[in-house]
Amino acid sequence: MSGDRVLVVDDEPGVVALCRRFLTRAGYAVETSVTAEDALGVLGRQPVDLLLVDVRMPGMDGFELMREARRRQADLAVVVMTGFGTVETAVRALEEGASGLVLKPFDSNVAVVRQVRLAIEANRSRREVARSRALRPLFDLAEVMFAETEEAALAQRVSSSVRSQLGCESAGLYLHDDGSGSVRLLSWAGGEGELSEAVRLGPVAWAAEGRALARFQPEDPTLLPERRAWLEEHGFSSTLCCPVRRSQGTFLMFAGRGGGQPPFSGDDLEMLYLLTRQAAVALENARLYGALRAYVSEIERSQQRLVQSEKLAAIGRLTASIAHEVNNPLQSLRNCLDLAARGDLAEERRAEYLRMAQRELEHLTAIVRQMLEFYRPEAATRQSVDVNDLLRDVVLLTAGQCRDRGVEVALTLSSELPAVWGVPYQLKQVVMNMVLNAIEAMPDGGRLTIASAPRAQGVEITFRDTGRGISKEEMAHIFEPFYTSKQTGTGLGLAISYGIVAAHDGVIQVESDPGAGATFSVILPPVPRL
Repeated sequence: MSGDRVLVVDDEPGVVALCRRFLTRAGYAVETSVTAEDALGVLGRQPVDLLLVDVRMPGMDGFELMREARRRQADLAVVVMTGFGTVETAVRALEEGASGLVLKPFDSNVAVVRQVRLAIEANRSRREVARSRALRPLFDLAEVMFAETEEAALAQRVSSSVRSQLGCESAGLYLHDDGSGSVRLLSWAGGEGELSEAVRLGPVAWAAEGRALARFQPEDPTLLPERRAWLEEHGFSSTLCCPVRRSQGTFLMFAGRGGGQPPFSGDDLEMLYLLTRQAAVALENARLYGALRAYVSEIERSQQRLVQSEKLAAIGRLTASIAHEVNNPLQSLRNCLDLAARGDLAEERRAEYLRMAQRELEHLTAIVRQMLEFYRPEAATRQSVDVNDLLRDVVLLTAGQCRDRGVEVALTLSSELPAVWGVPYQLKQVVMNMVLNAIEAMPDGGRLTIASAPRAQGVEITFRDTGRGISKEEMAHIFEPFYTSKQTGTGLGLAISYGIVAAHDGVIQVESDPGAGATFSVILPPVPRL
């Protein structure tokens, strides 16, 4: 009870004092007045939970005060007091909306406190039910907003929800283009399909013209005669139309009731306004989500094309060295077979030539296999990857290009290296980009040291070259797409490598002093433990 406020109004000071004592002892906060005018002043200063008022007072009686108080505070509970306990008084009290009746004089505080307590509890329950009914459509629409991201389907569910919540025969959602003035139907629920076009030219057009929440009813004396005729022609006893302006235009929600239904009330008007605002936000979110989804899909497609482009560019840079790598074993293989075919050759010598031919053939087969694996579009499924094997494969592929550029490659591979968890062909592309960038950083030759070592975070792979190094200005942009200090190239190699490593929960670090070479470090997490 603590915190509930009661206003006691009676022209007898003794009754007022008695009620104050009873109710204060029961835990209520009590305000008192001996005139209706003073009581209205109290209500103007602060709301109360219950009005305890005498029926007969000079000037404004208790029933008049009750009506005036409820105009100021609609959810006010009322208990009336009277010394004339007739049936007529009781009936009128109920008709006026009183929640209880107390007879004077009071025998004890029981009757007063009991009626006040019951009236406050009943009024609180009514308010909670009304609040629940008012909020349920908004909760339903919010659920639709989070569950439905397709704009057309969402618009249809909004119209159906409005029709259901307002209990009307038909409901429609329209979009007004504020630039051109055109009105487009988004969805329609109930009634005949042809009616939606008539409504677009009727109440929806009227509301768009006024840009305000509007109720159109034939019995409204202020309604224009042509609009009254339109409503009667189409069988509407009452229509509501609510415009809500958003970035893409003005949404217009229509609701219509036929001749057999009661006219829309002010509460219906308020409910439609809340529903339309919620629907407008939901529809705009769905539109933005659809645009974002399309944008992300296009970005993913573009990224795939860029990755493939960079991959092919890397293969193009390898073409010359691969040609040497393939040509050399082929030439050796041909010479060995020619020598082995000589008739005057000793059998031991012939066998030696054939063994040499077999070694060259295996070397050639390894090169071709590595090329096929680099080209093959494997599924992006993560698995256990041996980093040392991956490094050896890439060094084999780039051996010819290193030899042509005068680059000496030194491999320092740890024998205690744990496997990493990743997509093999993606990690191979990272290593390939690192090696090719290092080769291109040493146009006059040099030394490339590739090392692998276990770390607390997993595995660290380092690529240290003796090239020209990287300036501070270049270092700030080195991983940005399309940034390159070379005269040729896409500028995507390091950017793509950075993205692949990040997707594998790893990191790329770079250290460099101009003129003293650069060191790139790739750290990858190990295979997760089960």
